[in-house]
Amino acid sequence: MSLLQKNRDRLLELQPHTHRAVSEFLQNCWDQGFRFTILDVYRSQEEQEFIFCKGRKRQDILNLYAEGKILAPTVDRLLAIISANPDLQDEPVRTWTLQSKHTDRLAFDVSTINCSIYNIEAIGKRFGITHPLPNDPAHFECTEIRNTSRFRAIDTRIKELM
Repeated sequence: MSLLQKNRDRLLELQPHTHRAVSEFLQNCWDQGFRFTILDVYRSQEEQEFIFCKGRKRQDILNLYAEGKILAPTVDRLLAIISANPDLQDEPVRTWTLQSKHTDRLAFDVSTINCSIYNIEAIGKRFGITHPLPNDPAHFECTEIRNTSRFRAIDTRIKELM
């Protein structure tokens, strides 16, 4: 299977209303010779919490709780992850959030092969794909792609009522 097809398959993990735009984005990148691999797309909340624990110690989690940045049930889950995986604290911090667009199926991460993130970002903008996190160069979001199927359903319902 080609890298292009593997990337297409991975992007199908995104919300359905994004599929056309991300497919056209991917094809445009390929047409211009830009190669990259799609890494992460969808991740469950449990996976996000596990990644959040990387590079953090028990005290870091307790401090975030004391500052009101995370709630008690989340603290309990995070502390359990750290207790069960003590080597996580030796890894670099990988994420700064527990509310990731990955869990909403609206984000993907890339690893470039022969281009820069800026090449991909320039093409992505044309399709509503943004690169909003300067501290996370691999991260792209599909939050600017409109969910037109929702609007079509509303239009259809209005016509039925007339």
